[in-house]
Amino acid sequence: MSTATAINPTELETGKAYHVSRETPLMLADPVDPSIEDIEKVDYIPKGGVFTVLESFTLRNKIWYRAVWNSREGWINSIALLGQHLAEKKKKKKR
Repeated sequence: MSTATAINPTELETGKAYHVSRETPLMLADPVDPSIEDIEKVDYIPKGGVFTVLESFTLRNKIWYRAVWNSREGWINSIALLGQHLAEKKKKKKR
């Protein structure tokens, strides 16, 4: 039996890094007022990939995260994280 606590995808913390359990879209254009062309600018964080939350905000009753993955900065809609088994990336201990 696992003792891990589930991470709520609507309550991710700024500055923390998280593993995704399935491929997750990373919008490369600002979601506030995107053009049709901007909506098509999407990268995908692969299953097992790690992103870091830079900030969070609410837009049209949805929580969005400005995040960085693989040196790419973009936005993740919290809806894309629902149903995933998110895991916080632990920092390596310094020797």
